[in-house]
Amino acid sequence: MEAEILGCKVQNSLPHSFGSWPWLFQMHGSKKKTCTFFDPINNGLEERILPEFLQGKACLGCYGEWILLADELTRECFFLSITSFSKIYIPPFPEFPDFFHAVVSITSPPNTSNCIVILVCSAKTFLLVCSPGRKKWKKVPLKYFNKNAGSLRGPSIIYNEQLFVMVNMTVTLVIDVAPLIRGSVKMTVIDEFKPCPITYSWYTYFVECTGDLFLIIMHSYGYGQLIINFEVRRLELSCNSIHWRRVQDIGDHAFFLAGCSGRSFPANKAWGVQPNCIYTPGYYSDGVRLYTFCLDDQVLTFTFLPENSGGLDRLQWAFPTKWLVSVLLIAL
Repeated sequence: MEAEILGCKVQNSLPHSFGSWPWLFQMHGSKKKTCTFFDPINNGLEERILPEFLQGKACLGCYGEWILLADELTRECFFLSITSFSKIYIPPFPEFPDFFHAVVSITSPPNTSNCIVILVCSAKTFLLVCSPGRKKWKKVPLKYFNKNAGSLRGPSIIYNEQLFVMVNMTVTLVIDVAPLIRGSVKMTVIDEFKPCPITYSWYTYFVECTGDLFLIIMHSYGYGQLIINFEVRRLELSCNSIHWRRVQDIGDHAFFLAGCSGRSFPANKAWGVQPNCIYTPGYYSDGVRLYTFCLDDQVLTFTFLPENSGGLDRLQWAFPTKWLVSVLLIAL
């Protein structure tokens, strides 16, 4: 079956090579009834009609086979198993946060008793916390902001049962996850770091890779915030301190950044993915660029991807995994 939406041919099946190498995909919420797929290897873009129960939904995060979906208009929120298509509901999102651009962290699968969902909203001084079976979200103020200026920056990750979240781009809060559902906070602060080189502005990402936690700093400059450089720091723990140490090597993996999240994946030269590199898309007046930054020689390059009328909101990477492909073939 084919249809015509916004002048672009769309189908109700997955692209042929989806799942064979890293792809970018995007669910548009209420903007469009399709899912957009970018093929960075063959420089392709395809639209696929979403099944009716996925239309209007935004994909906010995932844990294993479970994806977290929210309706942009009704704020209904539920986990969907992409192997059984069963649903587990959590409370609808509150009215005040812009959940479409918030960062969601999930501790464990939603069908387990210790699942906690944490919503981090930029420019706020509190977290929103809930779990399946609860009737509403719990607002958890962070006392750090009683004595310090600033607010949450947004990027976050759960690592070793702790939530890592940025404050004003340079300070990291490390918060024990388990007490949050009761409204209590046990927190450590990683002191302010100085990015190198210091540029007009920068953005941060967290990536877990082979048991280590990394902080990626993406530097940008000038009108349109063009990406100009990256630096990578690894979390270092000692008896007396916790800090970020700058490194030049991430081994045989590559880092993939998009939206507010980052992932690591073993590099495969057959896909055109090089080890010790960072890949991320950027949207500018001249089109969608896919940047590659090589840590070996500190060289930044980019290629153009086909134009996408939906912008880059909620753009995510999909990697070759058996459960992802088999299930999406059923869903789409």
